[in-house]
Amino acid sequence: MGDSIHGLLPLVLVLSLATSPLSISDVHAGDGWAEFTLTAQESTSVRATVLDEDGDVVMARTIPMAGGVAHRVLTWRPLEQGSYVLVLDANGTSVSYPFSVRRPVLSGFRVSSTFASSEGCTLVLSPTSTEMRLVDITFQLLVGHDGVYEPVEQHTNTSIPVAQPTVVHHRWRSVLADGREYAARMRVSAHGEGIMASYIVPFTARMDAEISEVYADEDGVSITVQGRSMVPLDALVEAEVSNATRTVRESTPCPYITLGSDSVDVMWSERLSPGRYGVVVRILSHGEELDRFEGVLEVEQRARPSPPPATPASDGMGVLLTALGVLIALLLRRS
Repeated sequence: MGDSIHGLLPLVLVLSLATSPLSISDVHAGDGWAEFTLTAQESTSVRATVLDEDGDVVMARTIPMAGGVAHRVLTWRPLEQGSYVLVLDANGTSVSYPFSVRRPVLSGFRVSSTFASSEGCTLVLSPTSTEMRLVDITFQLLVGHDGVYEPVEQHTNTSIPVAQPTVVHHRWRSVLADGREYAARMRVSAHGEGIMASYIVPFTARMDAEISEVYADEDGVSITVQGRSMVPLDALVEAEVSNATRTVRESTPCPYITLGSDSVDVMWSERLSPGRYGVVVRILSHGEELDRFEGVLEVEQRARPSPPPATPASDGMGVLLTALGVLIALLLRRS
């Protein structure tokens, strides 16, 4: 979703008829999005409405909110170019925020593509001039559903040089919940300029991992598991070896990792006899296969150790035995 261009600071009109302390602040809006902060002592609902130039309603939504200070980000379908007004109502407090929708033209570069997942988010920046441009990007992780989100984390990268197609990637720092809905928000601008484009990419958090290394022998298998998501891994490593006559299958829990890596050892129930085996290693999470490795294991016949050669008595021991024999002979002669 592209952001609107704000040439002038829009006027925020606030009308309060509420008897209890309640305020709506930090209001901003653009093409397909809006954000605001609500301060209230008790639970309430905020009615958000977008009106076009003719006063017709193009978007309306009610957002239940708990008491305290809360920030929300709203999304909806992109709008046609033109002028609009965002109206927020809560318990007699009304805020009007005029904004315009214009397709942003960034100076010297454009955003070619965006992507978001449980691991992080990515933008591809492409130059539109021969001069290098410096770009500022703010990444936000949002959590929510049905187009209503609240911020989880925010990180800004400044002065990123763009002289050729450039991939900018940001990894999340917060632990995510499996199956929960999130969105990546990326705000992009040329360094030192006021024109800003905003992109919001929804995604559903899923745990993910891959098998990066496998070592197997007749005793078991050692696997290195690499996490690929900020959803903690809840899975099993299952290892199987088989040949024409037997199949051995064992499993063990995966380590509790997110984007890191760790090793897992799976031991066979008994040592494998010599032969050729097929090896299959899988990462399984609640019946779903996250990754698989297949290979071949050759177990060689172990050579029997030969008995150690007899060690002749040392010279010192031979001299001692000879002297003892002479002493016995002399004693017998004296007797």
